[in-house]
Amino acid sequence: MTRPVADFVQTHRNVSAFLIFFGVISLWSGAVPMFGTPDESAHMVRAAGIARGQLTGERGDDNRTYFKVPTILGEGSPCYSFKPEQSAECLDVPPDNGEGKLASTAGSNPPFFHAVTGLPTLVSSGLMSLYLMRTANALVCAGLLTAALRNVTLLKRPGPVALGMAVSVTPMVLFLSGPLNSSGFAATAGLAIWTAVLVLLDEESPRKVSHSAAAFAIPFCVLLLSRRDGNLWGAAIALTLLVLVPWQRLKELLQERTVWAWSGVIGLATAAPFFLWGNASASGFAAGGVASGGGSAKNAFNLEIHYLYEAIGFMGWLDTQMPPVVYLGWWFAIFALVFGAIAVASRRNVLAVVGAILLAVGLTVYIGSVRLPYFQGRYYLPFVVGIPVMAGHAIAAAGYHRVPKRVLAIGLGSLFFLHQLAFAQQIRRYAVGSHGTWYFVLNHRWSPTPGPIWAFLLAYLVASGAMMLLIGSVALSGSRRATS
Repeated sequence: MTRPVADFVQTHRNVSAFLIFFGVISLWSGAVPMFGTPDESAHMVRAAGIARGQLTGERGDDNRTYFKVPTILGEGSPCYSFKPEQSAECLDVPPDNGEGKLASTAGSNPPFFHAVTGLPTLVSSGLMSLYLMRTANALVCAGLLTAALRNVTLLKRPGPVALGMAVSVTPMVLFLSGPLNSSGFAATAGLAIWTAVLVLLDEESPRKVSHSAAAFAIPFCVLLLSRRDGNLWGAAIALTLLVLVPWQRLKELLQERTVWAWSGVIGLATAAPFFLWGNASASGFAAGGVASGGGSAKNAFNLEIHYLYEAIGFMGWLDTQMPPVVYLGWWFAIFALVFGAIAVASRRNVLAVVGAILLAVGLTVYIGSVRLPYFQGRYYLPFVVGIPVMAGHAIAAAGYHRVPKRVLAIGLGSLFFLHQLAFAQQIRRYAVGSHGTWYFVLNHRWSPTPGPIWAFLLAYLVASGAMMLLIGSVALSGSRRATS
């Protein structure tokens, strides 16, 4: 294939991937009632405030930050939060009565996520502005997932890694990428970071290393500048890379000027929360032990399985569980990849995978020892999405780089089925309550504002199917793609 043709194919695959990911995420965005993710109203208030130049807002006596923003953004939690049997019919979006001072609990977060998602409020108003904020979130997250998949296409042995990426894109990742929540930026950035690392392990020419270094550094900065715990998970990723990347390869990479240049950019992004937004932004993640009554390492350890539940899919305001088969299916997929890697991979790769698991557990136990309850499974998504991907890489590096078509069809087909159940349960929770009738398509108390329930379910069937076919096509490709 000539270079122009290869560039054309790669470019159009990237465009197709972006449109598919954006379509899937947009369906989650439209199917969730307004203020339907944790602290969505608080994030919207902060985002609109930053878009209007209010970088820090005004600190109130109630430990919240106040911004002068459109009143339709509301404040606090909606009527259905923490009430899994309460449908969303009770929701009344606040009237659009111009601007007023509204409170936000997201005032100490780094501003990148809010600066991007707040821009639509400058050119729109009313309910449309809220959906456009969600759309901005979906656009960035879709771009990061596209970057992650593009990285996989550049690998010499993409098959098992593509399968690992399919496992990493849990319903929770897609849920957080639609409605407004900074965890969506962080989770999808994490996946782009992990896959870029694998490309850096493959690439040899300085030109390609330069591109791969940028593909690693840009989402790394997004992670650091989107959440106040970004530095923690960035450090955890860096620590794992010291095990995953062979020392000889690390020395080779450090000889490239572009690697040093992008490392400097990451260093600036790391320091920014401390010097530009106050130490509370970076250290507040595990702080507040006294105010919360302290913590318990033992109780935090006992919650590890619950955290994994939440990382797979615990929707709404942590009040919407998926059908049990969704969790069982995802656990099986994760364990199959991890134990497959342990069985066949090199000592270094096994150590990286197992070490990442132990590090995730250790960090959550430490955080729980300082402050409990606090931690949620969505918080460590930027780190743990890398575990299935690393496991896939370990299997491929051991020589098992071709995924049998039957295995791929069963694996992706099962994940496709589980995605349908997760999406349907999310709509069911708001239409009739978490344990309401499964005939909610015809008999419901609430339906999404953009369209009827049946249309969302049908569209998700098509969009998520296209997503699985896309990932499957990458898994079956055995040759490295040209860079775009």
